[in-house]
Amino acid sequence: MVRMTLHHRRRFLQAACIALAAGTVLAICLAAFVPLEATSEFALTGTTTTSSSTQTDSGSVQKPLSAYAVVYKTNLAQPLFDASPPAPVEKPPPKLNLRLTGTAVEPGFTCAFFQASDGTTKVVAQGSTIDGAEVVAIAPGSATVKYAGTTFTLKVDKDKDKDRAP
Repeated sequence: MVRMTLHHRRRFLQAACIALAAGTVLAICLAAFVPLEATSEFALTGTTTTSSSTQTDSGSVQKPLSAYAVVYKTNLAQPLFDASPPAPVEKPPPKLNLRLTGTAVEPGFTCAFFQASDGTTKVVAQGSTIDGAEVVAIAPGSATVKYAGTTFTLKVDKDKDKDRAP
């Protein structure tokens, strides 16, 4: 048995790589510089061509390629059926920029104190409108307003009152 040293193995591997690279370069050069002969598809399969159809060696008749134009011009990647329309996206409820700061409920007189979006405090009676919101009902410590078709119940924030000085 012949044993190769590490040095000889490396030399052998280098020679094999060089031979493979040279063969690849030779194949690419031949493919680039040698012209290919143009042959028809039917000449390769052993068929003869007539005016409107093609007849094979076995005697069966084939339609010309132009007869299949419908098939190869059709986009086969399209879905087979129409996709259902996307579900309508519901808009989030509008943001109400009001804060109820207090209410006054007494017989014959009911009002609510709102801090508006501009920071001012406004006194509003039941049935009035503030910043586009209609005050529907006023109860002790809460008020119900209707804004953009949505009804909101606001409550007095008692933690905010502790921050104010007496």
